[in-house]
Amino acid sequence: MKILVGVAGSRISEVAGRPVPQGRRLAKEVAVARCRIASLALALMMSFLLLAYFDPQLFFIHLYEALIYLVIVATLFCTDDRWSYMLGMLAPTVWLMLMLTPGACAVLFFAMGGFPEILRPLQLVFRLQRTSVPATMLGTVILILSVSMFIFCATRWRREFARQSNGWSTFLICLSVVGIYFSAMVLWALRYLASVV
Repeated sequence: MKILVGVAGSRISEVAGRPVPQGRRLAKEVAVARCRIASLALALMMSFLLLAYFDPQLFFIHLYEALIYLVIVATLFCTDDRWSYMLGMLAPTVWLMLMLTPGACAVLFFAMGGFPEILRPLQLVFRLQRTSVPATMLGTVILILSVSMFIFCATRWRREFARQSNGWSTFLICLSVVGIYFSAMVLWALRYLASVV
């Protein structure tokens, strides 16, 4: 006679004496989630690399933008999933905010009568040559992929890590990493644009 006793989501078999995972489906779900996040991150990385090819005036900036997604894939397979999920939420969000900032500033400062002196470098963005049609299409693809990655990582985070006590520390550490990463990119981009334009 085999006796099964439920212990916190697992079964203990009298014969083997070891916990038998009751949630093989859960393990498969986590593996599928990892594959989807890795696929989205690699798709974003490849899109930025293609954008670097089609938009050569900002080649190094697009190359730099692609690196964070390589980090997300590496953390996905080398560390705990919570770091990948949080980076997957924060990196696309900060990137989208950076992409929307020049347009929002242009509208705001046009209504106010021009750029203040402290934000004069933002004008450099508008002096660049128009991008090609493939670059514009890739920008749209990157936008869709970024929103998809944020939604998927946020869903996985809520499902797996929302009730843990270390959520805020994970958020703050990842936010500081992403903040330093994109701050370096912005400073480098403004210096690069000032020398090119």
